[in-house]
This record gives sequence, C-alpha cells and structure tokens, in this order.
Amino acid sequence: IAAKSLMLNDRMNMHHDSIGREELLGAPVALKHVPLIAVGRREISTADGTGVLFLESQEAQAVARWRRGEFLEVERQFARGWRAALSTRWLADLRVSVPDRRPRTLAEARDLAMNYVDRDGSRFATLRMALDRFSIPVSQRDEIKRRWRSTGGPSLRAFAPFAAHVLTIDTFFSLSLGADLISDKRPSNYVDIGYLYYPPFCMVFTSNDHLHESVVPLFLQPGQVFIKGVDLKADLTALNDYYSKLPESVLVKGAARFARYPPIDGAFLTADLWDQLMSSTWRKDASKVPPP
Repeated sequence: IAAKSLMLNDRMNMHHDSIGREELLGAPVALKHVPLIAVGRREISTADGTGVLFLESQEAQAVARWRRGEFLEVERQFARGWRAALSTRWLADLRVSVPDRRPRTLAEARDLAMNYVDRDGSRFATLRMALDRFSIPVSQRDEIKRRWRSTGGPSLRAFAPFAAHVLTIDTFFSLSLGADLISDKRPSNYVDIGYLYYPPFCMVFTSNDHLHESVVPLFLQPGQVFIKGVDLKADLTALNDYYSKLPESVLVKGAARFARYPPIDGAFLTADLWDQLMSSTWRKDASKVPPP
C-alpha cells in the first residue's frame, strides 16, 4: 500500500503537499474546519489601534485575472500539460488489493485505510511513509525522527494529523480502486479524489461530482456537511434575487453592509446552514444595524 500510495505524490503541486511538509517539520496545523490562510501578514498600526494585514494570495490574484479574461502563458502551458497527463493516467497502477480483507463498501475501505495509518505496531513505519509521501529531504529526516521520539513515538495522527489525513485518503483511494468500488477507467477520478485532502479546512463541502457525493460524507466530522452543488447554486440565485430588490441607496453601500448575514426572512439554504454551523445568536445579531 505504501508504494502505491506514494504514486499519488506526482499529481499537481497542490497546497496539501506544502502543508503536510511544514507540519512534519514542526509547524502545527490546526484542523479547525476554517481556511488555512497563507503566510504573509504583519501587524500594522492604525488610528483605531493595531491590526493585522493579510496580503492577497497568489491564488486570489490569479482568480482576479481570470475573471478579467487574462491568462498568463505559463498557466496555459501548465493547463495543456496537465490535460495531456490526465488523459493518459492509468489508474490501474494505483490499485491495491487485500485478499483477506477486501472491502465491500466505501465505508469499509475508509475504515481499513484509517486502521492502516493508525496501526499501533507500525508507528515508525508509518512515519517513514509520511516522510516519503511529502518528499522530506534526507537532511531533515533525522531531526523529525528525534522530535517524534521525544514526544513518545505517538501515532502519526497525533504527531502530524494533517499528514495522517492525506495518507488515509491516499490509502482509501488505492483500496477502493483495488476492490472496484471506484472505477479505474475514469482518469478524472484521480484528480477528484484530491479534493478530499481539504475537508479539515471547511465547514461545508459542495460539489456536483458523483464521486464526491459518495465519498466526501465518509470523511466529514460533526460540524461539517456536504451540500450538492446544484442546491447551493439555486440558493445563491435566490439570494441574488432577494438582494437585487433592495433600494439602490442600500446597494451602493456594498455587500459587507447589507449582507453580513443571510436573510432572516424567507426560506434560504444558506440561512439553514448558518443555523446549523454558526453562532446561535446570528439571527438576533442580523437584526441589528451593522457598525461602520
């Protein structure tokens, strides 16, 4: 399983690689169901006191360019190469079968994957697999091992929870392919499964993808929900219609003033999600005049 799981490491250079690498090197990663904001901030002094400046990320800058129809040539070349690689990806190479414990359902495949990563008798072997998975340089491995031993040689999930999550997803995918629970005839499954690295940083996971609908709920914890993309889009359309009816004198103040909260009247999915996931006082707070 370890060898097959490592093959997932050659996919796009996505953020989960750098997050897992930094975590293993000692930077704590809080899995609190909120976005992990990139480094690049500093305290600043203002007339009202001290604030924190979050610089615009490269991803946000790219999205802004794309909205304007501007695409860098390097982005076009990357997209072409990525599509070509995806079209030739052979998922059969990632299949792993466990003859005496062949999972019959996706839930069983998840349980097998979690048990594999959390197995007590192989904690050091699992740590080494994580070092390989996240391409930790040889020069830094001894220090990580020393830090791991100094904390009592805990499970990977206790030592580096996000790295353990990624290994669990990799193993789950390989086991599911091997048991024919996920098709190896559809190359896009290779990319789609990568989105499962990110639920630790969100409250709501939304998608119209059938694979996501089947597997994402298996990895969600209390305080997280899966919403079909079509349902969210319909609600966003309803919200747009609702706010578009406001007077122009209100609209010109910006959404941060008139839409700090979902509407407290009417039936909106977004409001239901706030009831489920946010502060129990948000409806009361929404009735107050927002501060400047």
